[in-house]
Amino acid sequence: MKKILYILAIAATTLLASCQKDPIGGTKVQEMSGQWYVQVDIVDASGNVVVEDFNGGRSILLTYNTASDADNVLYVDDLKDFWTFKVQVPCSLSSKTFGSESPVANEYYDCNVTLSNGKIVVDGATTPSEQKADYIEFLVNFDDDDLTSQGYPGVSYPEAYGGVAYKVSGWRYTGFVNDD
Repeated sequence: MKKILYILAIAATTLLASCQKDPIGGTKVQEMSGQWYVQVDIVDASGNVVVEDFNGGRSILLTYNTASDADNVLYVDDLKDFWTFKVQVPCSLSSKTFGSESPVANEYYDCNVTLSNGKIVVDGATTPSEQKADYIEFLVNFDDDDLTSQGYPGVSYPEAYGGVAYKVSGWRYTGFVNDD
């Protein structure tokens, strides 16, 4: 009987030890990665809003790591919800900033995107449910943004409204129903 109990104890110990999971590591840019609810405004050269809520409501935006999991590159992807853009831009984890002053290739279609002055502020936003959440903001321009077909060659939407860029800003997804 003691042998059977001894064998069962060893089997149970072996079974429990085999169920231990290895911890799953995060990505190198996980502090800057996430799902965001954003609004798009048009701003002038001083950063003043000249057209509020250009896209007519909140859009969903994702930020995430590249396949190489570099610690200095971040994907910014609007999931085809605003302009249909997905770009890789340089980032700094220490300052939580991202963007490029020079155009980068759009991975959704043939277009160059200038995404600049990007920043993430920890607990910098208050959501509709009055929760604190991280805040995201950046300026973006598209090289295919012109009103030529509407009789204004070489004029972009921001320029038509007296602006210079689209300002994208919002908060990190919280999971609270009142924030959706």
